[in-house]
Amino acid sequence: MLVRSSFFSVALSAVFLNSPSNAMPNFVWNVPNGANVPESPAIGHDMSDFPGRNVFGQDFEDAGLEWTKELCETDSDQDGQTNGQELGDPCCLWTTGSSPLWTTGISHPGDATKTSDPSLWTAISCSSASAFESESQSSESDWTG
Repeated sequence: MLVRSSFFSVALSAVFLNSPSNAMPNFVWNVPNGANVPESPAIGHDMSDFPGRNVFGQDFEDAGLEWTKELCETDSDQDGQTNGQELGDPCCLWTTGSSPLWTTGISHPGDATKTSDPSLWTAISCSSASAFESESQSSESDWTG
C-alpha cells in the first residue's frame, strides 16, 4: 500500500511541476507582452503536446531564451507578421523590464491562425524610434559618465 501511495504522490507531483501554469513564469518576462497573449499561458509551448515547443518556442530557444533583434524580426509562425509586430515591439527596441508599445491587440507568435491588427504599427516610424532610442542611450551615458 505504501508503494502505491508513494507512486501516486510522485505522479501527481510530476503533473503539477510540468503544468503550463508553472512553465510560464520562467520566461514570461523575457519577451514583450509574454503574460498578455490571450488564451496562451505559455506562448513557447504547444499546449496540445505540452511541454513540447511550438515554432516560436523553438526560435526563442535558438535565440538563447532572450528577446533579440533577430527573434523580433522573425515571423516564426509564417503568418505575415513579425514576432515583434505580434507582441507589441514592431521596431525591436524592447528590453527586459521595459514596457512594450502596446499591451492589447497582440497575438500569438507561434500560432499562424492568430494575427495582430496592423493599424497598431502603421503610423510608427521605426527609423525615428531607433534614432530616439540611440539618442536617449547616448544622453544617459553622457549624463552618468
